[in-house]
Amino acid sequence: MKRPGAKSFLLSAIILNLIFVSWLSKIAYALDPKELEGCICNSQEKERALDCLYKLREVYFRDNKYSEFVDLLRSLCPGDNNIAPYLNYNKALSRYQQLRYLEESKNWDEYFAKGNDYRDEIVKESNKAVESLSSDSPEFLYSKLLLYRFHKDQQDTFADDALLDLKNSALEYVKTGKDMGLIKEIADVLISYDEKSSAKGLYKLYAQSLVNSDIKDEALKDIASGFYREGN
Repeated sequence: MKRPGAKSFLLSAIILNLIFVSWLSKIAYALDPKELEGCICNSQEKERALDCLYKLREVYFRDNKYSEFVDLLRSLCPGDNNIAPYLNYNKALSRYQQLRYLEESKNWDEYFAKGNDYRDEIVKESNKAVESLSSDSPEFLYSKLLLYRFHKDQQDTFADDALLDLKNSALEYVKTGKDMGLIKEIADVLISYDEKSSAKGLYKLYAQSLVNSDIKDEALKDIASGFYREGN
C-alpha cells in the first residue's frame, strides 16, 4: 500500500526532472553555434534573434576569434534588412575588441599589417548601424559609444565631436523612458575615460529616473551602495 502523498511526491519528481531536462537543452542550445545562427536569421521575434546573436558573440569572443566572427556576420541573413544594422554594429565591435586584443597580446605583426583596415571597418560599420537604427534603439547608442571610444583611444580630432554626439543621443534616449540602465552604462564608460563632467550629467538623469520610478526602497539602497563602493 502506497504511503499518503506518494502520488504527489512522484508528480513533483517528474516535474523537477522535466525542468532539469529543459534547462540542459537550453544550455546545449546556447552553446551550439549552428543553432544560434539559425535562430538569428529565422526567428520571427526580433528580441529572440538578438538574444541568439549576443550568445553567438560570446562563443566567438570567449576564444578571441574576432576575424572568424566578422566573416560569419558577413555571410549571415543575406538580404534581411531588419537584422543587418545589428550585424553591422557587431562587426564594428569585433574589430574594436580585436585591436585591443592585439595590443594586449603584443601581436604586432597583425596589428601593423591589418590595423588600418580594422579601424576603417570600425568607423564604417558603426556609421552604417547608426544610419539604419532608430534613435531609441540600444544598439544605436552602443554604436555612438563605440565611435566615441574608438576616436578617444586614437586621440584623434574626431573625439570631441563623437562625445558631443553621444551625449546628445543619450539625452534623446532618456526622453523615451526606456531602460535607464543603458544611461548608467554610458556614464560608467565616460568616467573610465575621465570625462567626469559629462558622466555626472548622465548619472543625474539615471538617479532621477530611479527616484521617479516605483522601485522598492531596498532595491534603491542596493543601487546606492553600489555607487558608494565604486567611489561614485
